[in-house]
Amino acid sequence: TPEVDGCGGSEEAVVYLAAELARSGCDVEVFTAIPVGLQPVHVHDGVTWRGFDRAHPGIPADHLIAVRAPWFVALPTARRDKRHVWIWHHDHAYPEQSWGPYVAKLAGHLYVSAWQRRTLEAATGPTRGAVIYNGVPTAQIEAARLAVEAAGQVRDPFRCAWASMPTRRLDRMLDLWPEIRASWPEATLQVFYGFNTPAQIWRNFHREVDVQMAEIRVRLGALGPYGVSWRGRIGQRVLSEELWCSGVAPYPTNYPETYGIALARAGACGAVPVTLAAGALPETAPGIHVLGGVDDAAWAGGTRVAFLEALTEAFRTNPGQRATMAGDALAGRSWAGVAQRTLDAFDAMEGGVEGPLRPMEPPLETPEPPYPEPFVMAG
Repeated sequence: TPEVDGCGGSEEAVVYLAAELARSGCDVEVFTAIPVGLQPVHVHDGVTWRGFDRAHPGIPADHLIAVRAPWFVALPTARRDKRHVWIWHHDHAYPEQSWGPYVAKLAGHLYVSAWQRRTLEAATGPTRGAVIYNGVPTAQIEAARLAVEAAGQVRDPFRCAWASMPTRRLDRMLDLWPEIRASWPEATLQVFYGFNTPAQIWRNFHREVDVQMAEIRVRLGALGPYGVSWRGRIGQRVLSEELWCSGVAPYPTNYPETYGIALARAGACGAVPVTLAAGALPETAPGIHVLGGVDDAAWAGGTRVAFLEALTEAFRTNPGQRATMAGDALAGRSWAGVAQRTLDAFDAMEGGVEGPLRPMEPPLETPEPPYPEPFVMAG
């Protein structure tokens, strides 16, 4: 489970939304790759999990949701005995052969940000569906806060936490580290990520990821004496506790994020995200957004200095400001709210109307796949 074992943001989204749909009264089954050691069919949080080999076209369902897999809905067998078929998007682009006007018209669409919807519809024209956003496990985050308080731990405002894929420009943070330490000698950087996970997934498709990961690990080791620690992959309960003890979640990425679950979690735990304006982050991420370009030329030309200035601002954030940010980050981001927006999208499709449906409260500020993805059946 994500709470104990940890996993990526898009993967945790499937776990949490499926569970909330089940709590809402839906009969939910998820078909995916089952980890070694688990039964090929098992029930967790009211959701039945099955291996892909257990799927067959005769399974009826009111709604089939293909997660990050537009190509799947183009299969006639995928649409058989289903009242409605959906694509739940977590990406900003797809291979040309699996995304276009034809595929888009075969399904309804669940988007995780308005930016993502605009970006994907640039290739297809308008689609039927809704922006449902992503969420954070609010009860888990509150339990982590209570555990930290009970243990007598306190937040270190100069402790930086990185909980995203290192290839999304952790190297920029490491480049900055000597300057950060020169200005803030008490600053530390904790990197929470399992380096083996991307290698296992991408090895046969993106060899350069292995190379980048190896280079980053060497750099992390070299910076160890200067307050940088690689903590590896940890469960999300422990990660939330670590974030309650951290001051800042720096993310100088140029990756076009469609939501940024790791940053939403950090903000909900009071660790101030400091991000570039990449993808949907100005729309979805709490904290401080450094506006301007995100590519290497823009970084060298001024964004880098602006990011350092934003880190200084984040280090100086007072407890009251953190509490306000955490409350705002939690207010509209529960998975129960995401489930309700999903059910609203289902109802709208039944009624022949389309979103946008239910906005977040409070509203957010607006300034062929490489491996099998899960799909969800809800009835």
